[in-house]
Amino acid sequence: MRHHNGFAYTDSVQAPSTPDSVIEYAQFDVLAKYLGPHRSRDRFLRIRAEKLASPAIRHGYVTADTGWRSYAAERLRRWSWLELYKLEPRSRPFLSTSMYPLVSDIQMSQVPQSWDYADDQIPVWYREWEQTLVGKGRAF
Repeated sequence: MRHHNGFAYTDSVQAPSTPDSVIEYAQFDVLAKYLGPHRSRDRFLRIRAEKLASPAIRHGYVTADTGWRSYAAERLRRWSWLELYKLEPRSRPFLSTSMYPLVSDIQMSQVPQSWDYADDQIPVWYREWEQTLVGKGRAF
């Protein structure tokens, strides 16, 4: 910490490596479960969430809505395949013959350095998904 004109400045504060969108687009379901005859006092809360992970994103996103998870997973699957086919054929990782482009999920232990991640698309896709729900008459 350094001082100048009576103010303290911190030079060692670093921005977090996880973007705000990972937190802002996190979803959790909180469910009440009744385990006894007295509903008012025999209630327990259960939290449900799943991690959305893909080679197409750097960070895992917490999801609860299966519709959102499916919507995002479909786009991430396509993104992964497009990134894979941008690579020179000889530098592509081995893929099982049971994998079909744009249908199968890509499993990779390490992605190439040239890989373009889709984390910046998560907010865009989320807004698109919300609009599909509004169009179907569902509101948040």
